[in-house]
Amino acid sequence: MAESVHPTKARPPARSARFLLLSIGLFTLCAIGVGIWSLLGLGSPRAQPLPPPPPGKTGTVIPELVRIEPGTDIGTKLPAGWTHKMVCTGMSIDSGDLHLLPEPARATASRMRTAMLVEVRKTPEDSGIYQIHRVGVGLTMQHQGVNMVVTPNTVDELGIPMSIVDRFVLGRSEEAVTRGRLAARTSTFALYDASVEFTEGTNNDHKAMFLRHALILDPDTGSLRELVWRISMKPEERTPAVEVIQVACPLDFQCGIHVKAKTIAGKIPVGWHFAMTKLPTGTPIAVSKTSAVSLVGDPATLEESEQLESLLREILDSQPRDQPSLVAPDTAAAMQRTGPGAKPGAQSSPSTPSL
Repeated sequence: MAESVHPTKARPPARSARFLLLSIGLFTLCAIGVGIWSLLGLGSPRAQPLPPPPPGKTGTVIPELVRIEPGTDIGTKLPAGWTHKMVCTGMSIDSGDLHLLPEPARATASRMRTAMLVEVRKTPEDSGIYQIHRVGVGLTMQHQGVNMVVTPNTVDELGIPMSIVDRFVLGRSEEAVTRGRLAARTSTFALYDASVEFTEGTNNDHKAMFLRHALILDPDTGSLRELVWRISMKPEERTPAVEVIQVACPLDFQCGIHVKAKTIAGKIPVGWHFAMTKLPTGTPIAVSKTSAVSLVGDPATLEESEQLESLLREILDSQPRDQPSLVAPDTAAAMQRTGPGAKPGAQSSPSTPSL
């Protein structure tokens, strides 16, 4: 009796095509997420945490780094509980291997921004001296004409529709924001380090950097001035900061982004990396060699933070007096609400967590 043979069933062409498309889609999603992950510094070695600063002097406040409450509208009006809107940064992918970048990556990047707010008020109420109480950071997305603060856990609650790519990138971006730190702080000064990737050299190599935001307060008027510069994330690779940028806040900065594709056979992209190409716009200020070295360190004590603050004030005071003030009309009004007679922190978000 002849042995029967059962031929292997072939996979239907339609099913094979769907499987192939699904595989390509998942691969692209992962590659895009890893690329934007690198832009935000998530693929870089984690910097050594700074020791907490010692308690401030009697009657002073040490600023706290917090997350801005999800759902907050970072629009034209200053959110309740905050007195200053600083730099808000968006991404514009405009250089590099643009022809190898999927369109969803550009669309996702254009929807997301980072935001920074500051709360300044008099403490105690009748002292006449302003101090920095909080520095708030967060991610925002445009939704129905509103630039709203979001987190991965609140997008559904806020009614913001998001694609799989959006959710993937938002989660990675959230991790990057939590890596920000206050590298130095006094009652009238805060130095915020944002973890990013930056282009460097003629080949546009991507390097892990800290984008430093120095917030310097006038204790008599409550006005803030901001200086920015960049340093390497690795202390041993840092070079003197010979130039800083004074920015006029509030500033909505659209940052140019360079994309670099990793390819097979020079044609098929298998991954993307993103990096900032320039600092926020403003007035460049040259820094002396001696001072430039001090700008790349990590103050470990309150005294060292005070020394850095004094140095930055000297740099600012060396500039013409007609430099723009950082107190906009709405900022001044907000400070009046938190001045004498107001309850300290009355308009602060009660559930804003510390980082």
